Amino acid sequence: MKTIVNYLKDHIRNDFNPFVYGYFLIFITISISLNYYFHFENHFLAGKHNVLGTLLYFLFYATAYYGIAVPKLLIQKQKEILTKPVFWIKSFLFLLLLSIAAATYFLFKTSKLELINDYTFAFRLLNQLKCTLIYVIPLLIIKKIYDSNSSGLYGLNFKGQNLKVYFLLLLIVSPIIIGASFTPDFLKAYPRFKPWFVEPAFGLNKLTMAGIFETFYALDFVMVELLFRGALVIGMAAIMGKEAILPMVSTYAFIHFGKPMGEAISAVFGGYILGIIAYRTKHIWGGCIIHIGVAFLMEIMGFIQFYLIQIKR
Repeated sequence: MKTIVNYLKDHIRNDFNPFVYGYFLIFITISISLNYYFHFENHFLAGKHNVLGTLLYFLFYATAYYGIAVPKLLIQKQKEILTKPVFWIKSFLFLLLLSIAAATYFLFKTSKLELINDYTFAFRLLNQLKCTLIYVIPLLIIKKIYDSNSSGLYGLNFKGQNLKVYFLLLLIVSPIIIGASFTPDFLKAYPRFKPWFVEPAFGLNKLTMAGIFETFYALDFVMVELLFRGALVIGMAAIMGKEAILPMVSTYAFIHFGKPMGEAISAVFGGYILGIIAYRTKHIWGGCIIHIGVAFLMEIMGFIQFYLIQIKR
């Protein structure tokens, strides 16, 4: 735990610039306020699962990323980074992958996880796998071209790591997550798999179906960490160093704009901490543990609230 605290203290000491952080605070505050006032993501982006959707999502995420990266580098007099083609190429490709994933949805969206037939359940699982299908091969190619000397795939480093501290962090934040799970927005959103709305598929009982869905759900979070803490921090740090963290945080907040506001705000703080940890350790497993742990805790609380406390959705 002390090590992580030292990571945070060292980074803030070396990175803090009142003009940069002040600008970041204003930018992210205005962005969150406008999004939830006009319901921008839900009204103008969600549901556009086509080439136009990919373009719109790219403009959306590019605003988040370059809206922080460019001013930060200019304010800190590091504009030489902006003259490097590799900065634009890699960041463009990473944001493009994110945009393709955001605009991709198999079958159709429903307001609930209602399973009409076996194929609907299969498509729900496929949707949880979409980031794996979209990210992995392109990231392997990008790494081969631009980062061939680094080990692992942008933080998917399987060498021995001391991960105990991340489980401790998860334990520390658990009371906050449990408390948040009783708020109206979270009660509406979780659990992501609602067995009470489904019928058995492929001869599986609801418990088995839930277990399969949650496994695929966890893999999706590994992909989130791979793109954000892996590609956008570890990958871009090869060009930008520690300056890669804040642009990632902004983009990470933007992907939560279709979720409850509390998640978008917490994504700023969580993304910042996980970004620093990934930058210092050069792996993403800490983020995976915390991300999956928080998500599963929300899922578990959803089941407890419905079946034991009998809070109806």
